[in-house]
Amino acid sequence: MAFSNFKNINQVIQKYPLKIEWQQCLPDTPLELPDWFMDNLYFSLNKSGIQNEAFLCESIIFPFLQLAWKPHNKLALWSHWALNYDDELFGEPDYLISVWRDDIIDKLVNTPLLAVSEAKKQDFEGGWGQSLAEMLAYQKLNQNDNIKIYSIVSTGIFL
Repeated sequence: MAFSNFKNINQVIQKYPLKIEWQQCLPDTPLELPDWFMDNLYFSLNKSGIQNEAFLCESIIFPFLQLAWKPHNKLALWSHWALNYDDELFGEPDYLISVWRDDIIDKLVNTPLLAVSEAKKQDFEGGWGQSLAEMLAYQKLNQNDNIKIYSIVSTGIFL
């Protein structure tokens, strides 16, 4: 089933029993947001009422991800990249962060670590179901249960 077909967390864990840990994935590190960033964010938020969900992804969510990704040259940020584990866990995550490898690779997306989902139609519960299914696929693709997978769900207005 496609990631987006999972409508809540319960639907995922009924099909795939999991251990879920709710925890902060980044340390509390103050980050000073540049004035230009805040200006662009306020502009986008003021216009968001007349735009669609793709607008929210690209103008509000992506800039935050890009700012967080910038200092980490061993990570790759992917936008709307098809990712398939099997006939049941597949889809196109809104965003994902993975390890970037400098050696010979057999696929572009290596070791997915972070799933980022924009909750469609402001459905936060459905966003978490989709994101959990993505996390499960990432864990299986990584073939290493010791690699923790993280997730962020946003409506585009709040995380």
